[in-house]
Amino acid sequence: MNELRSNPHPPNQEPKPSPIIEINNLEKYYGAHQVLEPIQFAINQGEFFTIVGPSGCGKTTLLRVIAGFEEPSSGTLIIDGQNMAGVTGNLRPTNMVFQSYAIFPHMTVGENVAYGLEARKVAKSVIKQEVNKALAMVGLEGLNSRPSNALSGGQKQRVALARALILKPKVLLLDEPLSALDKKMREQMQYELRQLQRSVGITFVLVTHDQEEALTMSDRIAVMDIGNIAQLDTPEILYNRPVSRYVANFVGTMNFLDFKIIDELNDGLELEVESLGRVKVDWDQIPRKYGPNSVIGMRPERFTVLSDKHTPQSRTTRGTIVNNQYFGDMTYYDVMLEGSSKELTISMRNSDMNVQFTIGDQVDVGWDAASLLVLDE
Repeated sequence: MNELRSNPHPPNQEPKPSPIIEINNLEKYYGAHQVLEPIQFAINQGEFFTIVGPSGCGKTTLLRVIAGFEEPSSGTLIIDGQNMAGVTGNLRPTNMVFQSYAIFPHMTVGENVAYGLEARKVAKSVIKQEVNKALAMVGLEGLNSRPSNALSGGQKQRVALARALILKPKVLLLDEPLSALDKKMREQMQYELRQLQRSVGITFVLVTHDQEEALTMSDRIAVMDIGNIAQLDTPEILYNRPVSRYVANFVGTMNFLDFKIIDELNDGLELEVESLGRVKVDWDQIPRKYGPNSVIGMRPERFTVLSDKHTPQSRTTRGTIVNNQYFGDMTYYDVMLEGSSKELTISMRNSDMNVQFTIGDQVDVGWDAASLLVLDE
């Protein structure tokens, strides 16, 4: 395996739906520092689109370019068929909900929501009707007169959404709007945001560093890596068929094992995998490329710690439990496989288990060759 090779049987491409945002070879520099490499992709009309990645990858800069708060250094940005070159943020068919919500503390809920319409000098009778509609949309009916500084974090988030949606943007931009909420409220607002997007039917573009949030809410996800798009796909494809080790490691948890190529076949590769032995993988288990730095990837739930109560697996490997973590519905085991220096993470649903394994137990680990992925950097 001395050179990088491409999968000779790439997956079929689906027809492209109608885009609302088109980004073509867009770059952004701050002085000599390149924040965004040439990026090219489209966001479709009416979809919930998420940009995800670690801190410093350029996701917030990209959102600010779409919003009109930053000018690209080169390339084009088209929103709803119009080139945005020279178009200021207040004239774009977009609105933004910020991480801090940016609620005016000296105003009531109703005054906050009405602010944008008042700036446009809309008639007061119309504003009153639209404010009531917007508050009903986000579940805050009857709170028009409540002081904004008396709101909970979740209520402030809803006010920020209502204030943005009342202007009827074609695209709503969300800059980590749930990051200040506690876990339970965050999960509730994830569901409510998704339901709201479906009901209003406009395009939502969310920026977050939270991979679970992205998987839960999105129609499609763009995973960013140092100024570029590493992969853009549906949540299901991103999780089950990541195209690189970077994406696999960022979206969910992935185990990695070394391998050697034994033979290249018409329908796949025959491999010798660390601790697992000889196995054949089909071409659809090689999402993009393979080469000297490639590894085998396998999700924790694709392994099974076997007991007498489990259905026998076609392939098994011996290992030792070196750690366990109980999470109520799930238990996570770290297992050292025979012939390996790596610890594998294995997740098991407790409802399916009649045995709890403890540290030091010698166990059989079941797995399926169809669950292996060949991933390059």
